[in-house]
Amino acid sequence: MIIFFGAGLLSPFNIGYRHLLPILPFLFIFAGRLAAIQWKPKQILPWAVSLAVLWLVIGSTIIYPHYLAYFNELVGGPGGGHRLLGDSNLDWGQDLIGLREFMNRENIASVKLGYMGTADPRAYGLSYEQLPGFPYGRDKSESISEVLRNPPSGVYAISVSCLQGFCFKNHDLYVSFRGRRPDAIIGHFIFIYRIQT
Repeated sequence: MIIFFGAGLLSPFNIGYRHLLPILPFLFIFAGRLAAIQWKPKQILPWAVSLAVLWLVIGSTIIYPHYLAYFNELVGGPGGGHRLLGDSNLDWGQDLIGLREFMNRENIASVKLGYMGTADPRAYGLSYEQLPGFPYGRDKSESISEVLRNPPSGVYAISVSCLQGFCFKNHDLYVSFRGRRPDAIIGHFIFIYRIQT
């Protein structure tokens, strides 16, 4: 298990957590063995492991239903995960329903949407203006459009993968938004910006 985990971390072929899935059964067996240990108050390690497992259970429960965005609190929790990872480790365009609910709650008729995902946002009842995204609105140019350089007034919903720019030829398409603090965050990965000019 340790060798497989190490090889996965050192491999140049890295497209996400799914390459580590084969180690999970072994981790479950290990956790099951920990539960069978006869606990003694003087043993620090078993108590430390128990607290760590409890921490994991509580953290995993709190993030419901956004499990893909789970990050340990030591690295910033779900709110800090986008600083470390992107793409399939965090953003598969999985919360268009959350975006629709936010739009309904805030009485927002339409958003300017930069989205990474394969589902058609219209299927979720979203009214939107397409910004560069993947695969919808796939931008193949090297230049940053005026809309992204100097965004006009409106509500922008931009997924973390678009902000990071990993799927574009020009990784800085959304550079004007990176320095802004989002007004809201949906599902830990769709950043909402209200721009007024």
